[in-house]
Amino acid sequence: MLVFERRPYPQIITIILAAALATELFRETYYLIFPWVLSFNLTFPQESYTSTIGRWVSERDGIEIYVVYAFTFVIMGLTALTTLAITKMDSTRRHGIVIRIVIALAVVAVLLLGNIRFTQPLDGSPHRWYVLYFSVFVSLLAFCRNTLPLIYEALIGAVILLPVCFISTSNIAVTNYAYMLGPAQKLLDGVPVSQIYFQYEFFISAVAALWMKLGFSENYFQVVGQFSNFVVMLGIFVIARKLFVRATLAYYLLTALILFRILGAPWDPVYVFQITPLRLELWLVPFLIVYLRGPYHWLVPFACGILILVHGALGLIYALGYLQIILTLSALAAWDEGWRIKLAATLKSASLLRIGATALYLLTCYFIAKTVFAANIEATSYYQKIGIGFLPLLRTSLFWCLPVVIGTTIVMLFVIRKAVTERYLALGFGLLFFCIGNCIYFLGRSHEHNVFSVSISVIFLLFYALDVSVRYYALATEATASRDVGRIAVLVGGALLVAMAYGCSAQIEVNLKTKYEGARALQLYPGGAFAELQPAIDKLNTELDARLPADARVQFLTYDEGAEFVFYQGRERNESFFYPLAAWIFVDDLVAHVRDLLVGGIYLLVEDRVAADLSRAGLSPDEYAYNSVIGSYVLIGRYLPGKPAWP
Repeated sequence: MLVFERRPYPQIITIILAAALATELFRETYYLIFPWVLSFNLTFPQESYTSTIGRWVSERDGIEIYVVYAFTFVIMGLTALTTLAITKMDSTRRHGIVIRIVIALAVVAVLLLGNIRFTQPLDGSPHRWYVLYFSVFVSLLAFCRNTLPLIYEALIGAVILLPVCFISTSNIAVTNYAYMLGPAQKLLDGVPVSQIYFQYEFFISAVAALWMKLGFSENYFQVVGQFSNFVVMLGIFVIARKLFVRATLAYYLLTALILFRILGAPWDPVYVFQITPLRLELWLVPFLIVYLRGPYHWLVPFACGILILVHGALGLIYALGYLQIILTLSALAAWDEGWRIKLAATLKSASLLRIGATALYLLTCYFIAKTVFAANIEATSYYQKIGIGFLPLLRTSLFWCLPVVIGTTIVMLFVIRKAVTERYLALGFGLLFFCIGNCIYFLGRSHEHNVFSVSISVIFLLFYALDVSVRYYALATEATASRDVGRIAVLVGGALLVAMAYGCSAQIEVNLKTKYEGARALQLYPGGAFAELQPAIDKLNTELDARLPADARVQFLTYDEGAEFVFYQGRERNESFFYPLAAWIFVDDLVAHVRDLLVGGIYLLVEDRVAADLSRAGLSPDEYAYNSVIGSYVLIGRYLPGKPAWP
């Protein structure tokens, strides 16, 4: 009935329904308290912001990140308690009550799933049935074929991934790349780290600085992001192939990553560099060490400490995830051996010292990072406190399916903990905690297209959950490792693959055509996005050289991030803490910076949008002298001749 015949384990469907109940309860509670959540945002008059920032403060989400993050763990606990209660009642033969409870849970699950909508980037493809047929064919092929040695499968995967990852479907977003390349240029100019603003953490700009130091063009920095996609997807496939009971699930996992993360996304995977694995998938570093060496190897906390130092808030989240892994493993060991016995043994053993030393080391790394990047942390914290660019989570968001998967997986892992290795268990908890932490990026700017941005960890977790269900089924039914065990899970994996292909068919068709045309023309990249800006900047530099002394220092005040970056290549370094300039939050702070530049005898080439902000903030004509107009820019400086005026 609701338990397996031989052992009193709850049916998987019961666990799923319990997780759906917990998720629905939290979702409804969350939107009841949402005004309170929203009240934590700082508010300032609209005129206090620069024009670039002011347009991003209309939608806010308060402390949504923290509330949803915390309640995800509450969902885990509530799922476990609900499942335990149903199992206890069923074991006492109260089948009538249990059936009514399960029916009620099913109704709740229908209400939850019925309210979820996935916003597609494009209208449905007229050829989506062909995509569907193809995905069904791939699923059946993977389901029926015999496995090959892993080395051959990895080579086949690499061959498939090469054109998928390295043929671009669009040019890059120079406005986004400038937020990595600008700080990288300042690093190369010798500016101290403490005086540089890193909107997307230090690590990614350090990689960009190394790329530029080696003499490679910024026009091809996207190759680094493409390579990271290639390595991460191939690496996940190899790990899954060795970790999963059924090899078919590993094939499905790789195919799902290709279809959803690469081909199904509404933009090229490296169009915006901030969503590449070099930023969002560094959790794989401690995860890989746990896979190779186990959860207690010293390299795991060491890597987490390095991530805290170089990867900002995300590094801290991953370090917290590792602490959650070892604490969870310790709690399970205590549960199995008896709390008093385990506690006494722990106090006498080195395990407590190891956990304490790990926590102390990570805490030390945190305070070092907080000291070195103090100005950067203060600046970036305003983005979250004000809610700049943040969006509230939709009631109909696809995200609400994830807590159901998380709650189901954690309960199944708890049940099978004695039947699997500690390393498998640690990898499962790690995948859960790292995935939850990684979703903070989505929760910050919760538009549905960002589901693609965090999809690598989510898809990995989804297929890992299917592998756990295979092991769970084998344990609960006392089945041996036969061909029949887990067949349903494999069929579910194939159905998920088909659903992904069908749902994203429009974008898959567009991207496949673009990649095919690029392959035919032997063109990997559409062109150098920064190079296209160079002629206009060269013209500006020629005008400046004709009007200013040879030793004149010039700063370019523009909200055009790409043009700003190109301008400073070959000239003196950028003197602004916020680079690009568009990152300045408050117009009064921008005016103070401009006054410091004028006092220092620096000439300023000012864009009209920046000029409007400065004028609005009350920059006095007595502080500069109008010189001339160069295109849409104004050249000003304290000692320039001409009539004092502001155009």
